[in-house]
Amino acid sequence: MDTIAARVCGRLGGKDRQRVERHLGDCAPCRDLAAALAGSVLSRLPAKVAGATALLSAGTGVGRYRVTRLLGAGGMGVVYAAHDPELGRDVAVKVLHPLLAEDPAAARAFLLAEARAMARLRHPNVVAVYDAGAFGDQVYVAMELIAGQTLRDWLAVARPWRQVLDVMRAAGRGLAAAHAAGLVHRDFKPENVLIGGSGEVCVSDFGIALHAGTGDGELAGTPMYMAPEQRAGAWIDARADQYAFALVLCEALTGLRPDQSFDVIRPPRDRAFPSWLMRACARALSPSPAARFPSMDALLDRLDRRAVQLRRGAPV
Repeated sequence: MDTIAARVCGRLGGKDRQRVERHLGDCAPCRDLAAALAGSVLSRLPAKVAGATALLSAGTGVGRYRVTRLLGAGGMGVVYAAHDPELGRDVAVKVLHPLLAEDPAAARAFLLAEARAMARLRHPNVVAVYDAGAFGDQVYVAMELIAGQTLRDWLAVARPWRQVLDVMRAAGRGLAAAHAAGLVHRDFKPENVLIGGSGEVCVSDFGIALHAGTGDGELAGTPMYMAPEQRAGAWIDARADQYAFALVLCEALTGLRPDQSFDVIRPPRDRAFPSWLMRACARALSPSPAARFPSMDALLDRLDRRAVQLRRGAPV
């Protein structure tokens, strides 16, 4: 157990890490243990962030921006609403607290890596990055401010399944754009989908994104939404995001979280979903990446074609 814990926390290197990764690939109980340990580590991060919420008060200057209020904590960052007096617009400013990294330089590198990843994407379904810079010994990223709510909060009100599907298709286009830019999100979940007051849908929080196909071997993400190969710390590609997308879609449709054991082939009796939608989810949730859709674009094409047929009143 100590060795697996060291692997989860990133304290193993070289041959030791490779040996443990090979073992995790063959041992399901140890993979489950690694996922549970990762969940325990990640669950403690918000408490640290919460203790940092007084880091910036209203009126504090962050570069040229002026903080107006705290928006919340997500992933490993604290996000504030701020005003840009030069351009006369409101933005979201994300900073890292020093408590979230033993090495402050590593913390700064983490946030700038997210900025670089998001700056590569120009898509209406991805939160836009405007600026990045330093203030004091901290760094910040200024991003598009989505005046709305997370998908998690949006789903607190019962929604028609067709409306849910429309929102998820939009989020899927954001993921597909990331994949087209050579990135794997690795942490797609309801908290990382933002829905604006005008209905716009954006994917956010690319803090642990990877260049597609590189796979750093570190266990990163939210265990509940990880694909099997990601939980095992194995090499991953964009199909890991596809798996997470299907988990979130099933959760949004059924109201059951991934840890509540739902059957995508037979949804709850009081929920009427078309069989084609559940079949698409089931394929995207295949334990083997090779059995999933070859890409997010392929999955979205399946969903989009059916959605068009629905609007035309054609049988689906």
